This record gives sequence, structure tokens and C-alpha cells, in this order.
Amino acid sequence: MPNIVAFTGYSCTGKSLICSVLASELDVPVLSERRIIKDLSNERGYTRIREWLFSEGTNAILSSAREWTLYSIRRIKSDLIFLDGLYDWQLPMYLTAHLATLGIRIIKVEAADDLRLARMQKRHLNISYDDAVFDLRMIDLFKSISGVDVVMKEADCEVRNDAAVETAIRVVRDYLYHQGLF
Repeated sequence: MPNIVAFTGYSCTGKSLICSVLASELDVPVLSERRIIKDLSNERGYTRIREWLFSEGTNAILSSAREWTLYSIRRIKSDLIFLDGLYDWQLPMYLTAHLATLGIRIIKVEAADDLRLARMQKRHLNISYDDAVFDLRMIDLFKSISGVDVVMKEADCEVRNDAAVETAIRVVRDYLYHQGLF
């Protein structure tokens, strides 16, 4: 089974950017929890994840995402997989229970709140400041309920992404190198 490097943290900290740059550089496949949850939401007939959340609740989303993540990992033929967006505190245990030789390393990515808000506005063009604040708070609440704080406390590597993203990428790259993952 592969080693998994999971990127965790609250919204708009730069997890996806760091993950995608390193995945491209190292030729590592990426599983995106955001994409998995979005696809599962669409399969159930919801146009937005928040509709699924309000209708069925956090546990239904996380349970479905856990199963799909496990299925996806089993299908990927690689010694190393990046998981972009680990916020479910139960997912590492779930994967370890189902994949006996699995190694999971957790990378915590943080950024200042004002920078996160600016990134949210940039992510969703033409979004007002108030809508950006609302969306950021709602997504952060979902992640908090999911247990992202528990996951972040278990991080093997921590990086701040407040300045140049290249610095954060270098820190994570160095960590992966010292762990013998590439």
C-alpha cells in the first residue's frame, strides 16, 4: 500500500496550491477531498455541498467521503499519494484499519485570517466581502465539526503560508525528503 501525505488546515490557507505544485514536481497522484465531496454531493442530486450538509448532516458526508477515499486509494497504483484536504479526524484511523501497511503523514498548513479572506474573495470572483466572510465561516465550521483541529494537532509537519508560497513549498519538500518519500 502507498504512503499518504495528507494536507490539513482551514479554508484558503494554500493547501491545494502547495499540494498541486509538489505533486506536479514529484509526479505524485492527488486525491482532493473537496472534489470527492463535491462529486458525491452531485451524485445525490445536490448542486452545492451546503445543500447536502443541511439535508443530511456532517456525518453522512464524512462517512461517504471516507468510503470513497478508501476506494480511490485502492485504485491508485503509486507508492505515494497526496490527499488534498484532510479535515475528518476519523479518516486516518479508517484508512489505517482498512489498509494494513499504510503510512500517513500529516502536513498542517496555516495562514493569517485576513489573507485567507482575501484568498476566498479571489477564489470566487465577484463575491462580496460579506459573502466571502460568510462562506469562509461556514466552510470553517464544517471543518471544525469534522475534527480538523484534532487532525492538526496530530500534524507531522507544520507550515505557515503567509508570505511567499515558495517558502512553504520548500519546507514541505524538505520534510518529505527527510522522511525518505522521494
